[in-house]
Amino acid sequence: MLTVSGYIINRERIEISPRFQGMVQWIGVKKGDAVKKGEIVVRLEDAEQRANVAQAEGRLANARVALERAEIAYRRAHDLFTRNVTSQEADDEARLAVESARASIREIEGQLALVRTYLEWTVIQSPVDGVVLEKLVEPGELVTPQSFGGTRGPSTALLAVADMNDLQVELDINETDLAKIALGHRCRVIPEAYPDKVYVGRVAEISPEANRQKGTLQIKVGIENPDRFLTPELTAKVEFLPTAP
Repeated sequence: MLTVSGYIINRERIEISPRFQGMVQWIGVKKGDAVKKGEIVVRLEDAEQRANVAQAEGRLANARVALERAEIAYRRAHDLFTRNVTSQEADDEARLAVESARASIREIEGQLALVRTYLEWTVIQSPVDGVVLEKLVEPGELVTPQSFGGTRGPSTALLAVADMNDLQVELDINETDLAKIALGHRCRVIPEAYPDKVYVGRVAEISPEANRQKGTLQIKVGIENPDRFLTPELTAKVEFLPTAP
């Protein structure tokens, strides 16, 4: 039976980044803390966003007053037009003034929705149930959104979290043993720290590229039903059962 040792890892490390540039005001967690999906973990300074919301709300209130005035003016103009006191042009101008006022309201409502969204984005929540792997910033630091290029510069992420119910063992298989395994192959996973604990695993990933210098290929074995005894970076032994499913 093929047996190989490797390290327990999180299947996915999630780095929580802000949606826009801002200053960290408060961080409510530290490394090792458990977090729930939707839990508030970071707040950015929001004075500018609150001011923008108040300003947009004021513009919207003024625009609604302007619409009311335009509607009153149009009713008067239309009444005069129907009594042949004023021209069609005057009636059209009053009607178009109402349409313009309504368009202004729609525009400002859109602006208000946008600045309210930015205000909501100053409150940052955990996207998953998991554990904080790393706190990457401190209060008072300026942070920016992560770049699309995939390279993270200073202060582009706030926290790194991971789902501790989604663990794998990462290990290197000698290329001469590659024919003995396949995706979905059943395994036994035994952590070195707890040799009496045995977990069921399956081959979840086989690297498409070998390491020429080492003559190995990296594979990852997903662990079914991990518990509190398993943590990232623990050494684990993986026994590949004789028959694939």
